[in-house]
Amino acid sequence: MIKIYFLAILFLLCKKPDSSIQTNKINFETINSLKNNVVYISSPKVDRPNGTGIIIDKQGTVLTCYHVLSGIDDSIEIILEDLKTTKKATIIKKEELFDLVLLKTDFKNDLKPPQWASLEEFEISDRVFMFGTPYGLKGSYLEGYIVATDRVDTSLQFPKIPFIQTQGVSFPGNSGGAVFHSSGKIIGINQSTFGFSTGNGIGLTIPTGFVKVFLEKN
Repeated sequence: MIKIYFLAILFLLCKKPDSSIQTNKINFETINSLKNNVVYISSPKVDRPNGTGIIIDKQGTVLTCYHVLSGIDDSIEIILEDLKTTKKATIIKKEELFDLVLLKTDFKNDLKPPQWASLEEFEISDRVFMFGTPYGLKGSYLEGYIVATDRVDTSLQFPKIPFIQTQGVSFPGNSGGAVFHSSGKIIGINQSTFGFSTGNGIGLTIPTGFVKVFLEKN
């Protein structure tokens, strides 16, 4: 009996831990290496940013959600992560069915282009993070986790998108921002907060598969 008990304990000690929000840590170096790619979408017409975006190349091209530009599409500005530098931006490509848009700026940079994670590279309970402007609070760092990876029938406006559901990173003002996996790769673009309570943190993320189709489309 003692021998069986000993073997059971040994099995538990040697068992590989499950991937979970406790073991799926986010390190400071990963966070610090990505924050300068983040921008905030604003306009002289508004008193606080409309949303968030991500710089995707060295020419300063910005990816965000199309609905973020509602009412400001003729006077778009981006605020860089230093929260001081402002650049004018213009629309160069949009896809309303995916709620995505590309903006052109004159921000030449030495930033590393972001890496895109495929659905096979993450799972439910994995940690995610993003930089955003929740309720206008620019430069906010938020952490959360993945709740579901194929959430359909959640949006009448975008029925074709199988959203990734997150918890903890989605609030008004974070739309258009990149949602990063703890590995540093982007799992998608935060599209909206789900539900009637705007502060619940339940988010719907446009998966990278749709983002790649949009970027590669002429």
